[in-house]
Amino acid sequence: MWIHGGGFVAGCSASPWYDGTAFNRDGVVLVSLGYRLGIEGFLHLEDSPDNRGVLDWIAALRWVRENIAAFGGDPDKVTVAGQSAGGGAVQTLLATPAAAGLFRAAISASGAVMRPQGPEFAATVSEFFTARAGVPATAAALQSLTDEEILALQGTLNAPGPDRDALPMLVLAPFADGALIPEPVPDALIAGAAGQDIPLMIGCTAHEFNAVAEGETGRTLTDKIFRAPVLALAESRASRDLPTWVYQFDWAATAPAFEGLAHHCVDLPFAFDLLGAEGVDKALGEAPPQQLADAVHTAWVAFVRDLDPGAAWPPYSTERRETRIWNTESRTERDPLRSVRETWLGTET
Repeated sequence: MWIHGGGFVAGCSASPWYDGTAFNRDGVVLVSLGYRLGIEGFLHLEDSPDNRGVLDWIAALRWVRENIAAFGGDPDKVTVAGQSAGGGAVQTLLATPAAAGLFRAAISASGAVMRPQGPEFAATVSEFFTARAGVPATAAALQSLTDEEILALQGTLNAPGPDRDALPMLVLAPFADGALIPEPVPDALIAGAAGQDIPLMIGCTAHEFNAVAEGETGRTLTDKIFRAPVLALAESRASRDLPTWVYQFDWAATAPAFEGLAHHCVDLPFAFDLLGAEGVDKALGEAPPQQLADAVHTAWVAFVRDLDPGAAWPPYSTERRETRIWNTESRTERDPLRSVRETWLGTET
């Protein structure tokens, strides 16, 4: 079951990059779902259930369990997967008790979650919304507005300014409400027992947000939002012998806008084996390597089918820290992200 990205405020399940043809060809049924985004999905409202977008993911998982056999799928062999906000959704579902038993494996690609994400912060965001938009953060005040008006208010909420700069990048996103999501997702997964029965494939690209800002600022964003959190979760799970496979996607685009960067989303056409899809040439450049798509897609299929991406990619351990490096010539390296781990997590070999 695929959950699209878009920062929890945008994106679409019908993107040509999410076509399931190659997965179907290889024996995997792919369900790509839509869910409530932005204000409708994640703004804390006094008179509405919290985390409405998360409720949509759970409803989709229940639908899959009840109906997927009619499409040739096995309800006992569901993998939940997503990229960017979708990868954050996967991590959130691992920490959501209501989703327990609805899937048996998880793939979090370039996953991002809101930090901090406690109920106090959600209340702060609601107050900020009311002050900026001039509309109470209640369902009663919002329900008569058109989609265009809701999107305009969302733009107002995220518009730059000193008051906005004091808040994290993701403010309309899943948060720990104390009920559906009992505690902050990073705490539940790293310090708690959440997700311990679920095999997890997790990783990111080498230059996720490097293009967003120049020099060290771009690298810091990539490390802070993606690479360090991947390692923190992998280290915790490995210390408890929980099955975890870590990767970094290193192949760099040749497209002019992203030349030399393994940027955010660059890995998706490879995982879906869709190098000919609309827009891929503009994001990746001419003639991206089909052998890399074959390798990445095969590993994803093997993980979904067998709960193991293959012998060439061992599980991550605190002794060897073996990490799959996806490139034209892919390989498994021992502790290739050591500098990130030592800088951000303070752990040494």
